[in-house]
Amino acid sequence: MKLIGFVMIIATVLLSVSCKKNKDKKLTLPPATQTGENTLGFLIDDQVWIANGGGYYPSFSSKSYNSGEDVFGMISYNTKNFNCTSRFFFTIFNFNGTGTYTSNDIDLYTSVFYGCSENFKYPGCKLDTSGINSITITYFSLTERIASGTFNLTLINPKNNEQVLIRDGRFDVGGIGIY
Repeated sequence: MKLIGFVMIIATVLLSVSCKKNKDKKLTLPPATQTGENTLGFLIDDQVWIANGGGYYPSFSSKSYNSGEDVFGMISYNTKNFNCTSRFFFTIFNFNGTGTYTSNDIDLYTSVFYGCSENFKYPGCKLDTSGINSITITYFSLTERIASGTFNLTLINPKNNEQVLIRDGRFDVGGIGIY
């Protein structure tokens, strides 16, 4: 009888350890696809950030009423796996499809990353024009309403004026709103 009890305890311990491993699964960046998978992820200060919970809002505006230029932009939210609610967005002016866009083309006047307002870790970070900044559109189709690409950005945290690095970014979004 004692042997059965001992075996049951060992089995319970082994099962709980294996279940815990599944719960603590390490986050990884989504693959860099070009099929409208609605994925977006990047490393921010070496921590994985993956868009989830708040949707994707990609849009293309031909001759935007604000700038008179073709504009592509995207907003996404993370509500689950970054220990706070956060928002990432960018706007590209002078947009002409696939290619690489740098600081001169990326909107400098709005926050690129805003998050963690609970502890104000990233309170409205803006693009640092002295850093590495590029968004490469690898696939863009208005007929399929798909945009895919990669990006690396250097931001400034207004709280402490320190750089915040966004690296290895990739997105593949479908359902582009056309205006």
